[in-house]
Amino acid sequence: MPKLYKEILPITRNDTIAALTEFRDNNYQLRFISPVTEAHFPEIKNWVLELGTKILRVNATNLEEINVAQSQFAKIVDVFFQTKNKFAICSFAAQLLQYYTVISHARFTSEFNAIQFREFLKEHEKELGSVENNSLITEYRLIKIYNDLTDCLDSINGVKRPIPDVNEKLGFLLGELNTIQEKINQWIYDAPDNVFIAYLKFVVSYACAKALELQHKLIPTEEREQKEMVAGSQRFFLQDCLQGLKNIQSIQTLSAERGHTFVKGAELSLGQNVLIKLPVSDLDAITSHVSSLLEASSSVSYR
Repeated sequence: MPKLYKEILPITRNDTIAALTEFRDNNYQLRFISPVTEAHFPEIKNWVLELGTKILRVNATNLEEINVAQSQFAKIVDVFFQTKNKFAICSFAAQLLQYYTVISHARFTSEFNAIQFREFLKEHEKELGSVENNSLITEYRLIKIYNDLTDCLDSINGVKRPIPDVNEKLGFLLGELNTIQEKINQWIYDAPDNVFIAYLKFVVSYACAKALELQHKLIPTEEREQKEMVAGSQRFFLQDCLQGLKNIQSIQTLSAERGHTFVKGAELSLGQNVLIKLPVSDLDAITSHVSSLLEASSSVSYR
């Protein structure tokens, strides 16, 4: 009697990469990773650590920062692989591989703004694959969007040079945020206890609030009703931010009650808070920061 394919060990790293890529390209259906077994997890773990380290080195500015980042990421990966959840492990590995492939592409540059990055992904979709279901790349897109919105606000406030076609750019960024928000809402429905997805929910709400702050600035002072409507929408998203932070803390508490180790930073991509222009990464401090924004937004409706 011939042996089943799943009993053939070992499979090579190239076989694993091929299986994970097919798994990703077919919307994460388990049958596409049938060759991968628990016996392959140590090799996948080492590979994930290698990829993560390479990515972290790109973002770090000095050796000490790299060492701290690597140590933090390694702790998160250790806990993650202890779950032995094949679907979660293979999903993360597949997404990390695609993320690494994107930022290693010859035409990629970290200097892309949100529009340029989106155009790059579309232009090279055939070789990079669709990124719509990649949570790591979704976070990267949100970072680009948020930082672009901040630059636009700085331009309007006279901190930076005027940016041409700000209204047009805002329209694009709002469209991107709407699409991403719908995707994240679906992810939360599918995995309500995934702390990284809960973090993304906070980030997209925070970015939406920033977009509405920009829109509010662009509306003429005399259009009081329109400004009030936008201010109300901004308050909604700031309240959504606070709820998102509560959800993250609830997931942390639930993990502790279940006896699961929760490594600090597990809610962030690769253990790092890469939303560079967010003041702090401490959840209590962020909650205080968002609460102050919500309070301030109530007094600027007509300005």
